[in-house]
Amino acid sequence: KGPATIKISAGKAEEAFRKFDHLAHEPSNIFTMRLRTHDILVIDNTAILHGRESFEDPDRELNRLLLDGKIPHADKTLQLGFSTD
Repeated sequence: KGPATIKISAGKAEEAFRKFDHLAHEPSNIFTMRLRTHDILVIDNTAILHGRESFEDPDRELNRLLLDGKIPHADKTLQLGFSTD
């Protein structure tokens, strides 16, 4: 099984995708870590581009917490997505 593929139309979108793809695969932009048994990794899927290498572990457990941006008992929501700040 190989990496995902995306088809886009020619033009500026293709140029932007190629630049982004280059940045995402640039070694200086990649942080690698190895999780051990009972380690926990917490990430914000709206702020971090992430992936993992394949592995075989029949005892792997994944717990996921999904947030919709709504703050209980408050008239506010979290800002989701990208920021230019």
